[in-house]
Formats: sequence, structure tokens, C-alpha cells
Amino acid sequence: MTFILLTSDSVDGYTFCISTDGNGCKLSVRPEYRRNGTQTYDGWFPRYYSKPQYAKAALTRFLGESVNWSPRTGLS
Repeated sequence: MTFILLTSDSVDGYTFCISTDGNGCKLSVRPEYRRNGTQTYDGWFPRYYSKPQYAKAALTRFLGESVNWSPRTGLS
């Protein structure tokens, strides 16, 4: 089970999630597979970080724009 910390607003039909993973966190994209994979983000997700703020900063640099995040308190 994965505990979701944050989810983003939809960006071009994709939602980004930051979840717990061991001692750090994982940045992933949903839907994970669109037809033959997430064409736009192939090879980039999932990414692993030691802190959620590092994941948020990396995604902002990658997209070239800031993303709105919403806290989540649930399992995925």
C-alpha cells in the first residue's frame, strides 16, 4: 500500500502524485499507461526523492511552470 501525500491539479490530462516510499517519497504520474505508455513522460517517471519539496521543485523545473498541489490523506 502507498500513502499519497499530495496530488496535483490536472495538467494536460495528467495528474502528478507524491507518495511515501521507504525513507523518502516517489513522484509519479497518472494515468500511468495511456494506450502504449505515457508518451509525453516516458522515461521520466517515477522519480524518487528524499523530501516532498524536492519532488515539487523538480517537477516545476521539468514542466517550466508551477503546479497546484492538494494534500491527500488516503491510501492508493
